[in-house]
Amino acid sequence: MSRFDPLLLHTFQAGLDYEFWPAEQAASAKTLIVLHGRGDTMEGFQWLPERLGIEEFNYLFLQAPDAYSFGYSWYDLPPRQGPGIVRSRELLFWLLDRLQVEIGLRSEDIFLLGFSQGCLMSLDVSLRYPKHLGGVVGISGYVFFEDEYPEALSPVAREQKIWVSHGHRDDILPLERSKASVQRLRDLGMHIDWTEFDKDHTVDEREELPQIHDFFRRLLDAC
Repeated sequence: MSRFDPLLLHTFQAGLDYEFWPAEQAASAKTLIVLHGRGDTMEGFQWLPERLGIEEFNYLFLQAPDAYSFGYSWYDLPPRQGPGIVRSRELLFWLLDRLQVEIGLRSEDIFLLGFSQGCLMSLDVSLRYPKHLGGVVGISGYVFFEDEYPEALSPVAREQKIWVSHGHRDDILPLERSKASVQRLRDLGMHIDWTEFDKDHTVDEREELPQIHDFFRRLLDAC
């Protein structure tokens, strides 16, 4: 009997709709939580396991809580982002706690990957969650509540391993805003790898995805 049976059977109380894909490496506890962008669904990144090619990862695809267009969102449009971000943060904190208490994962077994709105939420959680996570990837997003840092940083925030990317041709979320946010956090002592690509508001499978693979691979090999 697997510790992940409650996730597979959908009897796990996640607080959010989800789909769980078990790892190719059956004994692995390493779990990558995937957060989609605005207007997408939890199915939107289900191409990722095959392309990323990391057999240790179990995948937990989450669906954001708010209906938006033909999909879902984690928070409202500007300038009303704040309340939704706080609400979604609380849901994600609760989920992380449940995965540890009910499934038996260590916090270090849990990794995050988010795109656009999912990037913002992944960064927000990594800065504030009070336990070490395995690693965090944020793609084409930015940091919110910047004026709350460094006071709002968790005691372990400066030890989190974070990789952030953005595209020079992104016409949805300009690169310079994201870059400035990341630099401010780095100035506060955060360990964030920043990488720029010649892409628009998307995931570049040819150049970007191999670097994401390498980032996660280094963290997994160091465990």
